[in-house]
Amino acid sequence: MDVQAAPTVTGAELPRPGSRRRRYVIWYLLIAPNVILFLVFGLIPMLATLAASFTQWSLLGSPHWIGLGNYQRLASDPDFWTSLRATFEYELLFVLPSAALALW
Repeated sequence: MDVQAAPTVTGAELPRPGSRRRRYVIWYLLIAPNVILFLVFGLIPMLATLAASFTQWSLLGSPHWIGLGNYQRLASDPDFWTSLRATFEYELLFVLPSAALALW
């Protein structure tokens, strides 16, 4: 039976100290365009819309802060509840069965 020596690790096989940091910088640079596009076209417009929903604004003048007034008016509007019900019925009767059929 022949006994073999354990492999030794030389300095050439060890990772360099700066290589891990360089690798992470490259990963961040590669993902940066996606993050920037999401912020510009996704998150910022959503936050601006949320902020605008608390104002009364005709887009020609300056916005007037009314707080939850728009939401109170929406909750008392019967057309809103009718359209919300129709949306949920559409979701339950068409969208969910279509998605289930597509996944089957």
